[in-house]
Amino acid sequence: MDIPVVIHKEDGSVYGVSVPDIPGCYSHGETIEEAIKNTKVAIYGHVSILLELNEPFIITASKIDNLIQDPEYANGIWAVVDVDMSKIDTKPERIN
Repeated sequence: MDIPVVIHKEDGSVYGVSVPDIPGCYSHGETIEEAIKNTKVAIYGHVSILLELNEPFIITASKIDNLIQDPEYANGIWAVVDVDMSKIDTKPERIN
């Protein structure tokens, strides 16, 4: 699933990444490439935690053309992160 992400950079900071389709999921990196790579890890981690907490969630892959209209993402750099949802362990782990 291709998940759209928006990358921002302010003077004197690293590249910050927001994942509009997964509220609360953020990442960062020293370079754009590193930020995108870290975002993929952040998405897997964020979804895994939601599953552990039995929190309901739905991930949709919005169209960037629709998201770009949101002023919150103005001047951002858009990219997509390929996330294989089958790699997320949905089975609870029993700990004794």
